[in-house]
Amino acid sequence: MDDLERQTAFLLTDEYIKQRIVFSSSVRDYGRNTYFGRKAFYKTSSGALIVFNSPILDEICANLKTAEPIQFPALQTR
Repeated sequence: MDDLERQTAFLLTDEYIKQRIVFSSSVRDYGRNTYFGRKAFYKTSSGALIVFNSPILDEICANLKTAEPIQFPALQTR
């Protein structure tokens, strides 16, 4: 995550999680039944890396195949 600029979020898709974080070939979305929210990385202004979950509020947010800013309504964008 050294390439991630400070004060930047990296929104994670199901594919990214399964290929780089928790290796899996399951067709079921990662964490669908066990986790609250959508995962993302955020690099703070000091360079610290935070992993956070944003709430799933509707079907647009629930689609783990894509990671678009509109799917993270709790994330302020500029």
